[in-house]
Amino acid sequence: MWRRELATGREVQITHHGGFAAFESYDAKTLYFSRFDGGGIWSMPVGGGEEKQVTVALHRGYWGHFAVTDAGIYLLDSDAVPKPTIMFYNFQMKWLTPVLQLEDIPHSWSANLAASRDGRTVLFAQATRHSSITMVENFQ
Repeated sequence: MWRRELATGREVQITHHGGFAAFESYDAKTLYFSRFDGGGIWSMPVGGGEEKQVTVALHRGYWGHFAVTDAGIYLLDSDAVPKPTIMFYNFQMKWLTPVLQLEDIPHSWSANLAASRDGRTVLFAQATRHSSITMVENFQ
């Protein structure tokens, strides 16, 4: 991943082992991101430094399904049993807690999870998977 300074147009490489779906912490000190080469959420100092895995819970195809708050990270565990579950990773305790079981698996490959800074509101999207064919005659 790269950072671009808008005032100067200068670009600086931040991650050196890939990265996708990056979110900066509210204190602007830490960058959280996922990687194409595997699951999990990673972190590193915004100014550069060591890349560390925070949790392995984010699964392939659901790279952007996480949201950073002041106290932790909400993320989708698409493989949770019996249903996909939104989990909360607490920064202080360093563990995951289930928050909400979803009725259907959200679409992969698109970020669809957001949370308020205080973590009291979580937004997510679910789509009903179906297909239909419509025939129109004498269309003008």
